[in-house]
Amino acid sequence: MREIWRFVNRPIVIVLLALALWPVVSAWQRRLAIRATIRTIVEEAQGDQHPGGGMPLKKLGAAITSQLAEGFTSTFDKMNKERTAKLTAFNSAAPQVTVPEVKVGTARFPNREKIIGSVRNGSSSAVSDIRLNLMMYSQDGSLIDVDDKTLHEIKLLQPGQVVGFSVERDLGDAKEDKAVLDSRRSTKINAQVVGFEIPQLDSKKAE
Repeated sequence: MREIWRFVNRPIVIVLLALALWPVVSAWQRRLAIRATIRTIVEEAQGDQHPGGGMPLKKLGAAITSQLAEGFTSTFDKMNKERTAKLTAFNSAAPQVTVPEVKVGTARFPNREKIIGSVRNGSSSAVSDIRLNLMMYSQDGSLIDVDDKTLHEIKLLQPGQVVGFSVERDLGDAKEDKAVLDSRRSTKINAQVVGFEIPQLDSKKAE
């Protein structure tokens, strides 16, 4: 018996026993905390049965519902304000982010068409993720193709900056006849900026 007691009293054995019993003790503590919380709610709910009692159950439920509603409303209000701020900034800068020039160039492969141009940021905000809408016309002025391109190579366009870009357009299968591919080439291109991001707004939000 004495040997067993000496064994149990060893520090390592005490630590191992504590680790083994900890989940049981922790679960017991959690149950006590839950019971105490439920008891408090019930006492508050039954308080209207006694003079000077606590909050009735209906009022308690209404208070919780009101707090949840206020939380959701506050979140949506914040989201709406951020969305409105971004839209206002975009509308202000959009007319000043333009494509001054665009033309058709020579691509490396015969079944491709190279489009080169430049983008100018005349606004007071830096912009990124610039998206272009390209409208391709044939020699007789007919619209033959439309495409949207994001200028990934332009990471950030500063106020007053002009940067060139190039994108390619697919004319068809490379095995097709050259005359057929050439018939799909455009002689005039209209390009306009249809979207961009203003990263300054996100950085202010992060602060």
